Amino acid sequence: MKEALNLLGLARRAGRLAAGRQAVRRNINRGKLLILAEDLSAREKERWHSEGKKYGFKVLEFSKKDELGRALGMRPVGILLLMDRGFARKMEVLLGEENLQKDSSR
Repeated sequence: MKEALNLLGLARRAGRLAAGRQAVRRNINRGKLLILAEDLSAREKERWHSEGKKYGFKVLEFSKKDELGRALGMRPVGILLLMDRGFARKMEVLLGEENLQKDSSR
């Protein structure tokens, strides 16, 4: 998880990450991967999952709002959009490995 949070910070510094509802809406056409906080409301998650389908990019749920915000050096944030294919692929790999590790420990 720490690697994934570090990657988000790097993407933000590189200008390849939109954080928050308004920033994501402004950049939705450039999106490659949408990340939603696990503690986002069910209604909000449903809305953004349909946006992902509409624009043709994956939507992943990861971490909590306060952890995401802390990793980015900002207040808690629940919606992030990666706008770079390389960052998006790396994030999918990191989160995929993390989910595999959680499943194998059961």
